[in-house]
Amino acid sequence: MILKHHAHARCISIKEQPDGLDFFFGLQNQCLKFLTFIQSILPTRWREARKVVGENKNTQQEIYTFTYSVEIPPICRDELICLPPKLCSSFGGISPLLVCSKISNSLHFKNPLTIKEYYFSTEEYWNYEFIASATRTSLQEFIVLDIELLNEKDSKGNILGEVTVAKSSDLGRNDVRYVTYSHLGNFLNCGDSVAGYDISTINFTESNFKFLKGQHFKSEIILVKKMYPNRRRLRGQRHWKLDKLDIEEMDDSKKTNRIQKELQQEEFLKDLEEDPEMRSQIDLYRVNGIEVPKRDDEMDDIEDDFPEVAISELIDAVSEMKI
Repeated sequence: MILKHHAHARCISIKEQPDGLDFFFGLQNQCLKFLTFIQSILPTRWREARKVVGENKNTQQEIYTFTYSVEIPPICRDELICLPPKLCSSFGGISPLLVCSKISNSLHFKNPLTIKEYYFSTEEYWNYEFIASATRTSLQEFIVLDIELLNEKDSKGNILGEVTVAKSSDLGRNDVRYVTYSHLGNFLNCGDSVAGYDISTINFTESNFKFLKGQHFKSEIILVKKMYPNRRRLRGQRHWKLDKLDIEEMDDSKKTNRIQKELQQEEFLKDLEEDPEMRSQIDLYRVNGIEVPKRDDEMDDIEDDFPEVAISELIDAVSEMKI
């Protein structure tokens, strides 16, 4: 989004840090303009510091450098959140277990067992400052065995469904099945793969989970999003790409750090493919010589509803990237 809106146009340099990025500007008002942009797209909080670096001999005024430390919530889409007890009470006793559905200048959460949605403003978040209790690394693959739609629908047309699933890792080993409820009712069919959390097997260390002891939930399986393993296994190189900020990166001497970055980038690209609303907020560029993958009708197990990025959504790289 920084690239799409050219918010970094006056930036002198960008340096990677262990906990984020440092943006350097020549003038304070350029920095403040960038800060205002970040506040418009994310729920942030910030503080200012200044340091004397010299004195103007003509006016005898001190010369300062200003530093603005901007903090964003350490929460990503599809992560499992356990709300603090006080926050649950202030919202009328809502379920403490929610899944993050969207990050904008407010935080969007969904109760996947009831399809109810909740929104927390910047002020509400930083008053309680909760973190993700389970990240994407804890997601497991489940196979849909049966589904029954219920008479409950949200504002976006999602229908609540009663879903019978089994862990893909259990297939052929045992007959363990789980019955749960999901906001993905109208998107799932028998045989589909879906990512979800099994809260009975996750080692939660976050203090808010003490609040869950003794509470009853409809199911210990929380389904998050549909998966497309067959299509992704067969697809070739993407016919689109993203522009990148010119960042002075840290020395990734450890192989694990590089692998983690690559995995995170791949997850982000998958999110873009699966969410048209998210794609509309950034610019995607055409890769010349690579065509849109076509479905092979002889492959019955390929998912028909795979969200392929259309050519009409892409921008010509040479004219727009100003190479």
